[in-house]
Formats: sequence, C-alpha cells, structure tokens
Amino acid sequence: MNIDRDDDKYDYNQEVMLEKIVTSCKRILEENDVDNEMIYSIAGDIAFDVCAIIDGSTLMGSEESPVTPFLTFSKNEEKNSLIVNDSGSCLHEMTYGVVDKVFEIDE
Repeated sequence: MNIDRDDDKYDYNQEVMLEKIVTSCKRILEENDVDNEMIYSIAGDIAFDVCAIIDGSTLMGSEESPVTPFLTFSKNEEKNSLIVNDSGSCLHEMTYGVVDKVFEIDE
C-alpha cells in the first residue's frame, strides 16, 4: 500500500466530497417538498453533523473503546494507493462555505 501525504490533493478531495454531501442533502430536501427557505439551513446543518462524524469531531463509542475515523482517499481504482493528511479531515470546518457555493450565495 502506497501512502501519499499531499495536503493539496487531500483538501481538493475533501471539497469534492463535501460538495456531493451538500448537493445530496439539498436534493433530498427538495424531493420531499421542504420549504425552499428552509432547505439552505437544513442542508447545511445536516451536512455539518455528518461531516463532524466523519472528521471524528463527534464523540463515538465509549471511554474504553472510542471510535475515531480517519478519512483517506483512494489515488487509483485499485485502491492500493491512498492520499492522507497527517492531521485528518476538517470537513465540518469547511461545510458552510461549501453550502454557500452549492446554493450559489456570494460570500
């Protein structure tokens, strides 16, 4: 297994993944006839909570047996080469900026 520590590639992949998460939340809310004015807020809040779980920022498991995820990305289809970031993912910190991008809101 090849491990590639590349912060730029990792950050790019995080943003692509986060855009997909936000877009999926938005689509599901729209398909379920949630009021348009609420979709922005709800999609952002759902994406933030999901991303906090992925980032390991949400306590999971127990003190004796904590569950701490560590996000990696595959560099190729064979999945024998991974892109990592030593400090782990920060999706939840990026969430609301990406929500604005998906909803085309100027910052």
